[in-house]
Amino acid sequence: MADFSFSSLIDHYPPFIERRQISTYFGWLTPSSLRNLDCAGKGPERLKVGKTVIYPTDKLLAWLDDRAQSPSFNLGKPSTDDRPKRQTTAKRGRGRPRKKAHTAKAT
Repeated sequence: MADFSFSSLIDHYPPFIERRQISTYFGWLTPSSLRNLDCAGKGPERLKVGKTVIYPTDKLLAWLDDRAQSPSFNLGKPSTDDRPKRQTTAKRGRGRPRKKAHTAKAT
């Protein structure tokens, strides 16, 4: 199975695949995971036709080949190293703020 290549399957797919239809062709790959990878700059080359995002099949299959060759071999979700780091902020209290206690005034 070391000789397998996604690019060898190009004749079995249409020339372009819409992002929303990606799970039809690759069950483990979801439109949301591709959207996240695109946003991080780690997805395959894409084109926009109006509001529709499409992937040239040859570029998509080449990208899958590259991901399959990488040590992490995680085609769907980005690894934890690929995710942007969140900046930590001061801890906030949970829930609704408490009212200040009334103090009795001495008259």
